[in-house]
Amino acid sequence: CILLVDNQQENLLTLEHMLHEENRRFLKAGSCNDALKIAYHEAVSLILIDVQMPGMQGFETAELLKMNVKTQKIPVIFVTAINKHLKNLLRGLSGSAIDYLFKPLDADVTRAKVDTMLRLHRQQRELEEKNKQLELLNEEKNRLLGIAAHDLRNPANNILLMSEIVMAEAQNKLDRHHVEYLELINRISKHMLNVVNNILNVSRIESGNLPVNRQNTDLVKLLKDN
Repeated sequence: CILLVDNQQENLLTLEHMLHEENRRFLKAGSCNDALKIAYHEAVSLILIDVQMPGMQGFETAELLKMNVKTQKIPVIFVTAINKHLKNLLRGLSGSAIDYLFKPLDADVTRAKVDTMLRLHRQQRELEEKNKQLELLNEEKNRLLGIAAHDLRNPANNILLMSEIVMAEAQNKLDRHHVEYLELINRISKHMLNVVNNILNVSRIESGNLPVNRQNTDLVKLLKDN
């Protein structure tokens, strides 16, 4: 919905009539305090606010909206008849305002700007929702990878240990071919265990659970050794 903020009732009615479309909902506030209350409690997609308001003015209201987590992403368009000076324009645009509309309002320009802001806001919401879904899918992927890696690590580690035990205790009793088979089993199990550990590390990194051990390193020596 669109929140219209102006202390003149006729201005609110004019804006609503100008922007009216089927299935488009309007909320109206005659003061900035009322506008803040509505924005905090309603699902507002765009705010059109008159700069010159009694008491708290439009600039201050936009700044307060920007400071609140729930309302900081709501686009704001200032409606003004007198604040066309560069200093005032920059103040508004450096806050939460997206654009200006200057009185007397041009109906085509007003509708075009509002339609654009609503479309951009909707696209931003859709993108945020898709990002949340991707984060959930990534968390589920990491959980499944962790389970699979843990299930694979135990048998791989057992194969590695058993191959080393057999090689140590029975190597002199086996012919060359059997020794080669054991060495092959040992290498493959080591490789498999290394792959599983890497999968677990990737899962921990993406979930932010990989512990970091800081230590001083001689980079020159490290590069020479490698």
